[in-house]
Amino acid sequence: VYTSITLRSNDDAMMRVFFQVMESFLKNLVTPIKDDDLEIKLNKLIEIFQNLQIDTGGTPQGLWAELFLISLSKNISQSVEYWHQDENTASLYDFSKGNYHVEVKSTLSKFRKHGFSLDQSHPNKSFTVVIASFLLEKDDQGTSIDDLMKKIKASLKKSKPELLIKFDDICIKTLGNKFKDSIHRAFNEKYAEEELLFFDIEDIPNIDELYLFESGISKVKFTSDLGFASPVKKAEYKKKSQLFRNFLV
Repeated sequence: VYTSITLRSNDDAMMRVFFQVMESFLKNLVTPIKDDDLEIKLNKLIEIFQNLQIDTGGTPQGLWAELFLISLSKNISQSVEYWHQDENTASLYDFSKGNYHVEVKSTLSKFRKHGFSLDQSHPNKSFTVVIASFLLEKDDQGTSIDDLMKKIKASLKKSKPELLIKFDDICIKTLGNKFKDSIHRAFNEKYAEEELLFFDIEDIPNIDELYLFESGISKVKFTSDLGFASPVKKAEYKKKSQLFRNFLV
């Protein structure tokens, strides 16, 4: 008995994605394997490729910023573990460990203005949420999404290859049907690193949380100018959680 996985496409970009994902899949496959376990892994593989046909609403700029933060972190494999780890908060924050969270925001403006949802900006009282705020510049000769993915995956292959399929899954799920045409989107790495600042979500300009409970009002979104807030003191926040020690380098 054998299983055959076939790509029925002559598109060069699609073939690159196929072989990239299949490499991650095979690195994560331990043999011998039970039929039930193989079925679970194959269903995940099918889901990943199905996401390439869906408009998931993510943006290349947003994915680039998240990947760049991972690449800058103290421990890349740990960062990927934290990435959309908690199903309960994944829709609100990008990285989580227990009650501690990091949300990545980016802008092409010279002003540090970012979009927030009201739910996102008023976390559970037990949470500590840090915003990683990037100012970005497009740069055709700069670092691309593909470059960052290759760098991160090279690190995962050495440290935790079992995270490779999760990594590909999140990247593809973020961009959906825009993935194969967006992986060469590039930004200036030096400028992004120089302009990275961290803020406690409690310190940013915000809308009163009473609106969370106002009848007839839902899905409120607004823009907050973090130029009116003070960045966190990294040394203090590193004492709070391993999550912050990993990212606030």
